[in-house]
Amino acid sequence: MTGREIITLQVGSFANHIGTHWWNLHESNCYSEDAPRGIFNYDILFQRGENWKREVTFTPRLLLIDGKGALGPTGADYFENLYNNETSSGLSVEKLRRSLNWDGPVDVVSQYGDVQVNQRNDFLKALNEEEDEFETENSEDIDVSCVASSSKSPRVEVLGNSKSKKGKEMPSKSFREQYFDLDDKITNWTDYLKPILHPKSLTTVKEHTNQQSILNCNDAAQNKTPGFESGSEIFSSYWEDLEQNLFYLLEKCDSVQGFQVLSDVYDGTFGGISSSLIESFRDEMPKKSIFTIACCEQPTDDSAVKECFKSNRGTHIVNCVSAISSFLANSACVLPLSLQYDWFPKNLGVAKREFRCFDIKGKCFHQSAVLSGSLHAALAPSYCFGDRFVPLSDYCNLLAFNGRKTIVQNIDVGYPNQLNSLKFDSLSPIGKKLVPDNPGDLGLVSTFCGRFRNGTSLESIKEQLKLCFKPYSCQAFHVNSPILIESPFPSKIFDSEDNKTTGRRNIEMFTNLANGSNARDMLASLVDEKEVLKSLQVRSALKNLQMDSDLFKERVEDILTEVDRYS
Repeated sequence: MTGREIITLQVGSFANHIGTHWWNLHESNCYSEDAPRGIFNYDILFQRGENWKREVTFTPRLLLIDGKGALGPTGADYFENLYNNETSSGLSVEKLRRSLNWDGPVDVVSQYGDVQVNQRNDFLKALNEEEDEFETENSEDIDVSCVASSSKSPRVEVLGNSKSKKGKEMPSKSFREQYFDLDDKITNWTDYLKPILHPKSLTTVKEHTNQQSILNCNDAAQNKTPGFESGSEIFSSYWEDLEQNLFYLLEKCDSVQGFQVLSDVYDGTFGGISSSLIESFRDEMPKKSIFTIACCEQPTDDSAVKECFKSNRGTHIVNCVSAISSFLANSACVLPLSLQYDWFPKNLGVAKREFRCFDIKGKCFHQSAVLSGSLHAALAPSYCFGDRFVPLSDYCNLLAFNGRKTIVQNIDVGYPNQLNSLKFDSLSPIGKKLVPDNPGDLGLVSTFCGRFRNGTSLESIKEQLKLCFKPYSCQAFHVNSPILIESPFPSKIFDSEDNKTTGRRNIEMFTNLANGSNARDMLASLVDEKEVLKSLQVRSALKNLQMDSDLFKERVEDILTEVDRYS
């Protein structure tokens, strides 16, 4: 074990869409033959284990929570492939007993029930076909510093081995280089997940279904968003299992750095569950840093979804205020992420933010891709090797300057010839369509992380930052490698020409995390300077959710206290 591990928690549908792209990027930037070597220490994010065949596996250090039906086309494959690949096709009890070194009684019990495995899309089919062609030949040649599992069955990369089971050379153009148009074929995040997940990573909340997500509010009888208190209540019935899964992950760690949490906040079930989890983490491990990312989904252009979002606006406000208040109380840093210009825009479709460096069609598949790419760049220092490495606790302390825990994120795609020509796009609901060009809006403390081509000088970046953002405090980090993106990442969002000849390309990105005036304005707009307490929609939601209005008022005051820290 390497030490300095980070455990990731993903709670909710949109958070899992972002997390899926994020893990796919890590897999591509580690496993692919074009991936950079010796830069990222993936033992921080991935854990090593063995399947029932005694093959080495690498799975994310991850706790994942979603609603019933969220596994989609993956179904029972995670369990089937990782531990009992042949059980469903007739694995004998004797063979199972030998594989487990057990001479006692053995009962083979189905874990899957009536799981219906949906038709796989072209990408998943190609993924499985390549997996069937690959066989690990010599585990002693594994580069453990840069290995991740592939998708639907566990295996590790053997450097230099490019032959299939039949001894034939693998095709020169793998599925990683192919272009897959999945825009209209994505229903669940499992429709494009590449790394395999350990069974103990998965928790399904049976009281919640995907139809209750704002993505799928297409039924008038199902378009009521659950409340925050319901999530807190549901949490208690799952905590025992979640605690066991957490202890399993912790046992696989040498010296865990902390936790990074991605959580939906519009949905009260997931906001309540994640808030309770973070509070439990804080109580049991008070010295570990918790970096929390509040995920706010932008509704699609579908008329039913828009109507659902509008009708639940009051509930969304109550849920969001409750979740953010709890996050601030128990996290080291809180980063709200959204492609909306505001937390709760009233004129959907009219008030959409304009973006300078990418183009999305409003699809969740696209939204989550942009946000995951920005996170991959911004958090890179916490899982690098050598001098590039910055402990998560130091990173959080740097950002939470003067007790200001709330931060915003901005990105610029492509390598800037001059940093004073940066045109950032904001990925936080700051209440403005465009990020002002005034450097002072970036804050008293800002971190910049560049994912540029090899040969870019970190010192030159620092010097330009001093000139551009003086007298503001800026910390610069540089990874000498652009972000390698491969299918199924929708790379066309960064490419106006919509190149369909390849699914692989490199993206240079400059990210900024800041705690300045934009962060203050973002928090203030969430509670609208107490005006939220007068909202008829909020009052109606509090009544429907049976939430104590005094309790909600306390949460509003907690957020306003955070706003005052920016004065």
